[in-house]
Amino acid sequence: MPKLHLLLKAELENVTNLRPSSLDHQWNFQVKCTSCHEQHDSWISFNATDDSEIPNSRGSANFTLKCKSCKAQTNASILSDSFKPYTAENGAAQPVFTIETRGLDFVGWRPANGQVWIVEGLESGVVFDDVEFEDGELDWAGYDEKAQCSVGVNGICGEFAKAK
Repeated sequence: MPKLHLLLKAELENVTNLRPSSLDHQWNFQVKCTSCHEQHDSWISFNATDDSEIPNSRGSANFTLKCKSCKAQTNASILSDSFKPYTAENGAAQPVFTIETRGLDFVGWRPANGQVWIVEGLESGVVFDDVEFEDGELDWAGYDEKAQCSVGVNGICGEFAKAK
C-alpha cells in the first residue's frame, strides 16, 4: 500500500516539539479517489485509534470510504508508530506522521476544531498543553512566565509527500 507523509509547516515563536495531545487526536483531510479522480465533497476526519473493518477483507483500517462516483472501496490508516513532533524553527516542512492508503489520494489537511496540541517553551521547557486552533484559525499565542517571553505557533499548514 502506498504511504504518504503529512508535512507540517509553521512559524514557531519561542516553542518547539509541536505535537497532538494523544493518539486519538482527530485529523481532518480532503481526499480524492485514485480510480476516478473525483474529490470527496466534504472533509473527512479520523484518528490513529479508529478501527473499521474493510469490506470484503479480513483487514481493518482507521478509515474506509466507498467512492460515490465509481463505487471503489478505499481505506487509510495512520501508522501510530510514525508520529514525530514538529521542531523546525525556520518554518520548513517536516513530516509528523505517515498514512498508509489504498485508493485514496490525500489533497488537503487542516487543524480540527476542539483538538488539543502540545508545545514546549524553547528556552524554559515549560509544557503548554492547551494549544488549540479554532474555527479555521491557523495561529496560537501564549506567554511563557518562566522565560518571560511571548510564545506562539503561526500559519500552521500541511501538505502531503510520498514516503520512501
